[in-house]
Amino acid sequence: MSLAADRAAFAAALDPIADITGYDDQPALLNVGDAWVRWAGWTPAGPPGTYLSSWLVDVITGGTPSDAMKFLDTHLELITDALDDLAYVTGVAPVDFQIPNVGVMHGAEITLHKEG
Repeated sequence: MSLAADRAAFAAALDPIADITGYDDQPALLNVGDAWVRWAGWTPAGPPGTYLSSWLVDVITGGTPSDAMKFLDTHLELITDALDDLAYVTGVAPVDFQIPNVGVMHGAEITLHKEG
Protein backbone atom coordinates (compact mmCIF):
# COMPACT_ATOMS: atom_id res chain seq x y z
CA MET A 1 0.00 0.00 0.00
CA SER A 2 1.08 3.58 -0.55
CA LEU A 3 1.45 6.00 2.34
CA ALA A 4 -1.74 7.75 1.25
CA ALA A 5 -3.63 4.46 1.11
CA ASP A 6 -2.34 3.47 4.57
CA ARG A 7 -3.42 6.84 6.03
CA ALA A 8 -6.86 6.43 4.49
CA ALA A 9 -7.16 2.86 5.83
CA PHE A 10 -6.25 3.92 9.39
CA ALA A 11 -8.73 6.82 9.25
CA ALA A 12 -11.46 4.54 7.89
CA ALA A 13 -10.82 2.01 10.68
CA LEU A 14 -11.42 4.70 13.31
CA ASP A 15 -14.55 6.23 11.76
CA PRO A 16 -17.05 3.51 12.81
CA ILE A 17 -16.20 4.01 16.50
CA ALA A 18 -18.85 6.06 18.29
CA ASP A 19 -17.64 9.59 19.13
CA ILE A 20 -14.54 9.24 16.89
CA THR A 21 -13.98 10.91 13.53
CA GLY A 22 -11.01 9.53 11.62
CA TYR A 23 -9.01 11.82 9.32
CA ASP A 24 -6.05 11.03 7.08
CA ASP A 25 -4.55 14.43 7.98
CA GLN A 26 -4.93 16.84 10.90
CA PRO A 27 -8.19 18.76 10.58
CA ALA A 28 -8.06 22.57 10.70
CA LEU A 29 -10.48 22.73 13.65
CA LEU A 30 -10.00 20.17 16.39
CA ASN A 31 -12.81 18.69 18.46
CA VAL A 32 -12.99 15.96 21.06
CA GLY A 33 -12.99 12.64 19.22
CA ASP A 34 -11.02 13.85 16.22
CA ALA A 35 -8.27 11.39 15.28
CA TRP A 36 -5.70 11.81 12.53
CA VAL A 37 -2.80 9.82 11.15
CA ARG A 38 0.84 10.84 10.65
CA TRP A 39 3.59 8.81 9.00
CA ALA A 40 6.63 8.55 11.29
CA GLY A 41 9.19 6.86 9.02
CA TRP A 42 10.52 3.53 7.76
CA THR A 43 12.94 1.12 9.41
CA PRO A 44 14.67 -1.76 7.59
CA ALA A 45 12.94 -5.01 8.54
CA GLY A 46 14.82 -7.93 7.05
CA PRO A 47 15.91 -8.54 3.48
CA PRO A 48 16.90 -5.50 1.40
CA GLY A 49 13.85 -3.52 0.34
CA THR A 50 11.73 -4.72 3.29
CA TYR A 51 10.60 -2.05 5.69
CA LEU A 52 8.57 -1.52 8.84
CA SER A 53 6.44 1.63 8.59
CA SER A 54 5.94 3.66 11.74
CA TRP A 55 2.76 5.66 12.23
CA LEU A 56 1.29 7.98 14.86
CA VAL A 57 -2.41 8.43 15.46
CA ASP A 58 -3.34 11.51 17.48
CA VAL A 59 -6.73 11.65 19.20
CA ILE A 60 -8.26 14.66 20.96
CA THR A 61 -9.64 13.30 24.24
CA GLY A 62 -10.86 16.33 26.18
CA GLY A 63 -10.45 19.87 27.41
CA THR A 64 -9.68 18.89 31.00
CA PRO A 65 -7.57 16.05 32.37
CA SER A 66 -10.71 14.53 33.90
CA ASP A 67 -12.60 14.66 30.59
CA ALA A 68 -9.61 13.15 28.80
CA MET A 69 -9.44 10.23 31.23
CA LYS A 70 -13.17 9.55 30.95
CA PHE A 71 -12.90 9.60 27.16
CA LEU A 72 -9.99 7.14 27.19
CA ASP A 73 -11.75 4.90 29.72
CA THR A 74 -14.55 4.31 27.22
CA HIS A 75 -12.72 4.58 23.87
CA LEU A 76 -9.07 3.51 24.14
CA GLU A 77 -9.63 -0.23 23.79
CA LEU A 78 -12.00 0.30 20.84
CA ILE A 79 -9.41 2.53 19.13
CA THR A 80 -6.49 0.17 19.65
CA ASP A 81 -8.56 -2.86 18.60
CA ALA A 82 -9.59 -1.12 15.36
CA LEU A 83 -6.00 -0.13 14.58
CA ASP A 84 -4.63 -3.55 15.56
CA ASP A 85 -6.46 -5.02 12.58
CA LEU A 86 -4.12 -3.00 10.30
CA ALA A 87 -0.87 -2.65 12.23
CA TYR A 88 0.85 -3.45 15.52
CA VAL A 89 -0.09 -1.02 18.29
CA THR A 90 3.18 -0.56 20.16
CA GLY A 91 2.43 2.35 22.46
CA VAL A 92 -0.02 4.90 23.78
CA ALA A 93 1.03 8.13 25.48
CA PRO A 94 -0.75 11.26 26.70
CA VAL A 95 -0.13 14.48 24.75
CA ASP A 96 -1.31 18.07 25.06
CA PHE A 97 -2.24 20.10 22.00
CA GLN A 98 -1.94 23.89 22.16
CA ILE A 99 -4.86 25.18 20.11
CA PRO A 100 -4.77 28.87 19.08
CA ASN A 101 -7.65 30.88 20.58
CA VAL A 102 -8.75 27.81 22.57
CA GLY A 103 -5.90 26.75 24.85
CA VAL A 104 -4.78 23.27 25.76
CA MET A 105 -6.72 20.21 24.65
CA HIS A 106 -5.64 16.85 25.98
CA GLY A 107 -5.10 13.85 23.77
CA ALA A 108 -3.44 10.52 23.21
CA GLU A 109 -0.78 9.56 20.71
CA ILE A 110 -0.89 5.96 19.55
CA THR A 111 2.23 4.45 17.97
CA LEU A 112 1.82 1.82 15.26
CA HIS A 113 4.16 -0.32 13.18
CA LYS A 114 3.18 -1.94 9.93
CA GLU A 115 5.09 -4.29 7.66
CA GLY A 116 5.53 -3.24 4.07
